[in-house]
Amino acid sequence: MSQTNIKGYKNIKVKMKPKCFEGFPFGMTNEDELIPCCYCDTNYNKKDPEFKKLIKVSKVADYNKIDDILETKEWKEFYDLLINDIPPCMACLETCGVSLTDGKPFKEEREHTYFNKDGTIKKKK
Repeated sequence: MSQTNIKGYKNIKVKMKPKCFEGFPFGMTNEDELIPCCYCDTNYNKKDPEFKKLIKVSKVADYNKIDDILETKEWKEFYDLLINDIPPCMACLETCGVSLTDGKPFKEEREHTYFNKDGTIKKKK
């Protein structure tokens, strides 16, 4: 258990349940950057100074294999924060954080849009 220091959520007690520790896939940005998951690909995160450090060392073309990215100091520090129940970015808090005050996830619902092969919207959930 730890306290978050993320803007708008300062000093809230949180327990992290990282989906990336449970096999949730990594994400890729349209700029060839590996990110911990697709929920991290937000404008808010891209402006976050701490998340920028991770992105700076995540350009896939700069490495021979993905494992080389994961072995960087920045990625190890990112995961150390998660292990210690400290959300490293807003996406982690909202996607994987659980409030110790009421036991609820910070963001209980996400909107997902599914498309047909012809590009029309199949359904929103």
